Amino acid sequence: PGPPGSDSTGVVVESGATSRVSVGSMVVGLAIAPLANVCRASSLLLAPHPTTLSFEEASTLPVTWSTTHEAVKRSNLIGLKRAILQAAAGGVGIKAIEYAQWLHAGVLGTAGQCNKHRVARNYGAEQMCSSRSGDVFALGATMLAEGSRSHMVFNSLSNDFISVSFSLLGEGGCLSEIGKRAIWSLGRHEATAPHARYTAIALDSAWAFQPEYVGSSMRLLSNRAEACILHSLPLRSFDLETQFEAAFRMLQSGRNIGKCVMRITEHAAATSGSHVVTGGTSGLGLLTARWLSQRGVRGLVLASRSGALAKGTAAEWSRVQKSSVPTTLEKCDTAEVGLVRRLLAVAQSREHAGVWHAAGVLADALLPKQDVLSLACVCGPKASGAWSLHLATGASGVRAFAL
Repeated sequence: PGPPGSDSTGVVVESGATSRVSVGSMVVGLAIAPLANVCRASSLLLAPHPTTLSFEEASTLPVTWSTTHEAVKRSNLIGLKRAILQAAAGGVGIKAIEYAQWLHAGVLGTAGQCNKHRVARNYGAEQMCSSRSGDVFALGATMLAEGSRSHMVFNSLSNDFISVSFSLLGEGGCLSEIGKRAIWSLGRHEATAPHARYTAIALDSAWAFQPEYVGSSMRLLSNRAEACILHSLPLRSFDLETQFEAAFRMLQSGRNIGKCVMRITEHAAATSGSHVVTGGTSGLGLLTARWLSQRGVRGLVLASRSGALAKGTAAEWSRVQKSSVPTTLEKCDTAEVGLVRRLLAVAQSREHAGVWHAAGVLADALLPKQDVLSLACVCGPKASGAWSLHLATGASGVRAFAL
């Protein structure tokens, strides 16, 4: 799987010249790890936000519904057919129950806990059996089927569940695999279950190879939600800044039904205005300066003890200059409080917005060989410098202060 948080909803704040969405429009779709107050996404993977859903509700749907839609499409599930949905109380499972009901298809679901059996039944699963072990599932599903066969299995489980699921499929049936473990090879499928089809669905890899197709799925999702054909998953909402740990603890425990949604508060962009980078003439400091210059800062002040660029930094410096951001080099020993105050006074005359403290001195040695002088050499620019910067910016209202 890709990084967490790909399901996204929000407001477009910037768009490229060839983008399909305009600034200010509300969108739903897929982005790369957007667990931050700003994220980037391809407009090919976005669709208009449905007015029938809140931002939180819409963010539960992109991956779950699109995966379900693809599985149903590949299996040719139609009315009066029968589907087996593994992990039916999960996000994809609940969407699959909803989709099957819309098609008037019968549903046999599985879940590992009694409370999740109740959840799946409440959403429309007609029959339920256990997913605790392959043996129990085989016995329960066979008894409930009463000699009949299923047309589709929507599988996310591994080991014995795959082989048992194939045995429950009729001629021409289809097992749609969305799991990530113990995926069968085509050879094993042909040797074991040639009577049924086997297809693996991985939406996280389809982004890169079929963005247009995934985008069409997002637009279909938006249209169906607008028409009230599909609805939000059950969700628990958490604030990203103050409740992130509780959100991931809930995921870890498996107690969540549906989705855990992260609410992200809008903030003023920390990269506007003028920024000071200590240790900014070499190494990480100069790399940070290039990163800031690419994000639209209005000015950069790069400080170091010498006030001159270090050797071997010409290539990195040229990248900073290509950004056309006004950049000045200043001489400042961050261990000296007076010099730090003078440096920040220069920056504050240019709408001071942030401090990035990368100054440092190496004095590597084994612990028995360290002494007061070597510790002072390191702590001066790093720890004492950080404290001096803190004191000097405490009342200035900077929007970024990174150590």
